[in-house]
Amino acid sequence: MAKRDWNPRLQEMLFSELLTSVCYWLTVLLLAIAGAGLAYWRLTHPGSSTDVGIDPFGVATPQSLIMSLPPIGVAASLAHAAWCAVRGQRVWRMLATAAGLIAVMGVTIVLEMHAAR
Repeated sequence: MAKRDWNPRLQEMLFSELLTSVCYWLTVLLLAIAGAGLAYWRLTHPGSSTDVGIDPFGVATPQSLIMSLPPIGVAASLAHAAWCAVRGQRVWRMLATAAGLIAVMGVTIVLEMHAAR
């Protein structure tokens, strides 16, 4: 019987508005730190990002433009998530978008480092 009395209180605590809000803002903060760290790594270790990519149609796209898109996407996603949270909404899909872009940046850095060996 004691277990049944304890379980609803635990559920109320785990799914409370305060705990959900703290988890949301901690996720925003951690993603911002990870995104800033990877963007800083990209700026201080340019690697092969100075090559110009040419597609089959002859259009040359500077790699610096391509490499700057994920950090801009992370910043925009986190800014949108924070803006919605300030207005009382939690947009977890924006945090998932930022996490996906951070993963792309991280994998790109790891692959470039591995290919350079």
